[in-house]
Amino acid sequence: MENPVLESAYWITERSKHVSIDKDSVKRLAAEIVSSKSQGLCNTAVWGSHELNPSTPDETTADWVFVVDILNFSFWYDDGTPVIVEYRGRVWSGYWSLVAAINKALDSGIPITTPSYYATITDETMAAVFASPSGRLCPLLKERAAALRDAGCWLMAEYDGTFRNVVQSCERDAVRLASLLGESLSSFSDRGVYEGRPVVFYKRAQICVADLWASHNGEDIGSFDNIGSITVFADYRVPQALALKGVLRYSETLLAKLNTAGEGGLLEPGCPMEAEIRGVCIAAADMVARTAGETAALVDFYLWDWVKTLPEEALTVPMHRTRGIYY
Repeated sequence: MENPVLESAYWITERSKHVSIDKDSVKRLAAEIVSSKSQGLCNTAVWGSHELNPSTPDETTADWVFVVDILNFSFWYDDGTPVIVEYRGRVWSGYWSLVAAINKALDSGIPITTPSYYATITDETMAAVFASPSGRLCPLLKERAAALRDAGCWLMAEYDGTFRNVVQSCERDAVRLASLLGESLSSFSDRGVYEGRPVVFYKRAQICVADLWASHNGEDIGSFDNIGSITVFADYRVPQALALKGVLRYSETLLAKLNTAGEGGLLEPGCPMEAEIRGVCIAAADMVARTAGETAALVDFYLWDWVKTLPEEALTVPMHRTRGIYY
């Protein structure tokens, strides 16, 4: 099955006005990734080595992954500061605040990863799960609760109440699984229109597939015949990482927009600049992956982990932000 995300990405890239690809930097990054893999720094085992991720998969892991990826969006406040959650004596921020919140709920006896439970989850419970030491409410709490209820009802009605059955129904086809999520659940329907043509990005649907693959080390429920057809997951950090590596080039107009005081890189959902950042990011990473002989999913994991290690002063290319439920 062809990946509609990749088709959309190259279509956008051919017409992009504000984002372009530097081919020499593609080659340099590909060589860096090949070198990192030879040192054991770029593989699925890295996923399980993260402190908050399941280190050993079991029958519950697929449902854990699904819930994390249902809720994996918008972990920043309007002033640019990240959402924080305290767990096991540490404060976790951004994406890791989500994982910490899910694990904390499970530890406290809330069956947050059980579809029959979250099919009726309340907004109040959602707020309690994301309780922060800052006292600030997590953005889009109502939308998160609604996304869980929608997914839970879908699983209960059509898949006997477990995400494993959804995965098995796709018969090891990664693109089919991502497309099924994107077409069946509104919170995964990450779509847009660019120059009059519908385009798809499916960020969370694809990362759900990749997380299944990585969490199971490509085995059992995480075994896919075409995992290489999944693209990178175009969010905030991966485009920024590619720009910092010189792979993506932003126009002066776009850079000025991202650097505008008071706006903090905020772009309207679905605007041409946002579509170009995401679409060209996907195409560029595909070129890197092909050159390196690697999957785009591992390229994504590598870039995301790398950019998160950089100090603030090293982030010389600004990150765009878009408020919404898709990433």
